[in-house]
Amino acid sequence: MLAKRKLILSVLVVLAVLLSAGSAFADGVGSTASAKKQTRLMSVTFSPVHLLFPIVELTGEFKADDNWGAAIIGGYGSLTQNDGVLGEQTYDVWEVGGQFRYYALGDFDHGLQVGGEVLYVNVSNDIETSSGTVSGTGEGVAVGPFIGYKIATDLGFTFDGQLGYQRVGIGAEAKNESSGDSVTDESSDWGPLLNLNIGWSF
Repeated sequence: MLAKRKLILSVLVVLAVLLSAGSAFADGVGSTASAKKQTRLMSVTFSPVHLLFPIVELTGEFKADDNWGAAIIGGYGSLTQNDGVLGEQTYDVWEVGGQFRYYALGDFDHGLQVGGEVLYVNVSNDIETSSGTVSGTGEGVAVGPFIGYKIATDLGFTFDGQLGYQRVGIGAEAKNESSGDSVTDESSDWGPLLNLNIGWSF
């Protein structure tokens, strides 16, 4: 289900990039002789996809220059999973990260962007078992490049989509609070980087 959802979102992002790039090119040709308009200074967006978990993820992007932007990412919420052994469990989730963006075509308000993202995610829960309380913690760091497109309308409504590839490192620990016994595990792999946000620019 998650893979299917990612595939659908990937297609939507690619379509948005293609359509918007064509529109930006047409606008650029028609306005070569006109004065360059002043762009907005910041954009605040959220991820509708994360709300399905539910997790509230916000991104604040700040204009560093006409063609450069820096973004801060933060999120908090919960994730429910049924593993078939312990039953349905709900985990607390929080995340923090950042991005740098270069607008290769267009500008801060409307352009094709290339950049990089780093994101830290923490997942935790206390599980009651027959042998006592087990505290579980999972941490992950994802780093990778992306290409994307942002559109801010004249009124300020903003669409921001990105697609890329990232290296993900994950570490997990389960500790029995009664006995002190613990088990750890680590892994790393490559995977898709996908962001699909909407919000407002100021």
